[in-house]
Amino acid sequence: MSFSKYNLGHFTFAEISILFITIITLFSGIYAIQLISDRALVPETISQIKGYTKNFQTYSQNMGEFPGDDPLATTRLPQLINSSKKTINGNGDKLIGRFYKSESDFVWIHMHAAGLTEGPVTPKNPFGGTYTFQSGTITESHVSVLICLNNVPGGAAKEIDKQIDDEISSSGQVQGSEKKDIAKYDPQFSAKGYYPTKKYTL
Repeated sequence: MSFSKYNLGHFTFAEISILFITIITLFSGIYAIQLISDRALVPETISQIKGYTKNFQTYSQNMGEFPGDDPLATTRLPQLINSSKKTINGNGDKLIGRFYKSESDFVWIHMHAAGLTEGPVTPKNPFGGTYTFQSGTITESHVSVLICLNNVPGGAAKEIDKQIDDEISSSGQVQGSEKKDIAKYDPQFSAKGYYPTKKYTL
């Protein structure tokens, strides 16, 4: 059977089919490359998560307070007085960013002043989002300090969860939220699985 009788303008039906298949194949290839690229950033991301968590714990052990929440940060670290005209002490309530939201930013200022991080600003994660520390609830009965990162592609989010925890977005130490505009985990937007076409806050 000849396709020539199905000529659509200057293209035959067969030519349009081939073009359509080529476009689909091209987009599939681009998507596969992006997925591989995203997953290649997973080891670096996990290393950063562990490093920043260790820095946070070191400050807490040395100072007796959480960085960011430390009410005597400028007393312990006098250089902070010269670095900002604003108040950069926390309120000492053992919570970060829940009632005094600036504390999430103070975390990095305090850790930098203590020589634990390279810069006093919120660091970028490998996916173009940021890291932050906050007090949060991942179970109904336990409030803890969480390290969060946003803008994480679904494939990478799933791999991070798999390597650190249980690969399930709504349980365990690593959980995913579909609210991705800020790097803060919000259980109200808990993800029901990781999808390659979406981005997440972990």
